[in-house]
Amino acid sequence: MELPNVETVLRQRDQNITYRVIAYRVLTEAELLAAVAAFRSAKKGRVKKNATYQIITSIGAKEAT
Repeated sequence: MELPNVETVLRQRDQNITYRVIAYRVLTEAELLAAVAAFRSAKKGRVKKNATYQIITSIGAKEAT
């Protein structure tokens, strides 16, 4: 199976944080927010200001076959 290659970006302007979520298709707003929330939960909320994070997800993998 090939790796995901579709990027959807979320910017948190107040802290200048960019989340680049890589999936198998363009994500809906709810999917994007869920992926970022899961990432932040795994990091226990410790994200740095003025940073860019890349999150790779399997969302859309079943549809890509």
